[in-house]
Amino acid sequence: MSGSGQSSMGGVEVKIQGLEAIADRLNITVSTLQYHKQKGNIKLRKIGSWYYWADSEYLDQWRNQHYNPKYTGEELRYARLSLGYTVKNLAEAIGVTTHCVYYWENDVNIPLPKNMAKLESVLF
Repeated sequence: MSGSGQSSMGGVEVKIQGLEAIADRLNITVSTLQYHKQKGNIKLRKIGSWYYWADSEYLDQWRNQHYNPKYTGEELRYARLSLGYTVKNLAEAIGVTTHCVYYWENDVNIPLPKNMAKLESVLF
């Protein structure tokens, strides 16, 4: 459920119920959303069970800037297999868990920019 109204910044303010809906809108996991919310990278206000942000265009711009994948999961898997890496070997080489690699290869989540740079140095 979502709605909109005027924000104090002069733009449209979007109202949505639940972090799951916001994460779905951004195509990221709830844990990734919570991480960026905690770090102050995404500004959300909460009133009751509703979350508000300045406007949906801001979130789209943020997502495209921070989470625009350079490679699909299939491309990452192909590169890994072509070089003879197992999921475990690749995870150890770049300093992440095997779950991270699995999620990236299955397009569940995408690498943070720092992890993408590590992936590129190992795979490409």
